[in-house]
Amino acid sequence: MERRSVPPSSEPRVTAPREAALSGEREQLRHLLCERAYLQGEFRLSSGKASDHYFDAKQVTLDPEGAALVGKLFFRMIEPHQVRAIGGMTTGADPIAVAVAAYAWTLSLHLPAFVIRKEPKKHGLSKFIEGPLRPGSRVAVVDDVITSGQSVEQAIHVLVNEHACDVAVVAALVDRGEGGRERMERLGYEFKALFTAGEVTPSRSASHASP
Repeated sequence: MERRSVPPSSEPRVTAPREAALSGEREQLRHLLCERAYLQGEFRLSSGKASDHYFDAKQVTLDPEGAALVGKLFFRMIEPHQVRAIGGMTTGADPIAVAVAAYAWTLSLHLPAFVIRKEPKKHGLSKFIEGPLRPGSRVAVVDDVITSGQSVEQAIHVLVNEHACDVAVVAALVDRGEGGRERMERLGYEFKALFTAGEVTPSRSASHASP
């Protein structure tokens, strides 16, 4: 992360919130996911598998309150990896990446977001990747919900082969626990998630674990 220039008159910013505050904000975000994102029914997942529940995470990541919490908590989760950009496969990663970039800016840090298209643009510059991503950058790849990890692997493939990027960490809002973590680890990437599926499933989340 690059520190942006700040005018001398700027007030100093707090960059290390107390662990108790982060824990409270994590619980606030968990509650939003339970209340707004969890759905029961018959669904077909991006992996092709059928499921009796679904996490519509964009009901939270595109909400102002949810975006503020996601930006701060994701930033703290990836901060040790010292990445220079953040993004992933559209559309699940988009609001997360922008929220993190915006939060980093409040800390006087320049952390650009990028978007990976599912296929190259058909006109203009015909780009796979949108945003100010420099070739060879050390990056964090994010997603809202990870199931099998197939779409994240596709995103990594584009980053490595199109931009020679160094993927430092893969991070998700919710890990469904259906092979995504194992897939990332087999590929040699560190994986982190803010929540497991059980933590944000209303009927099972009363005794959720801490990260």
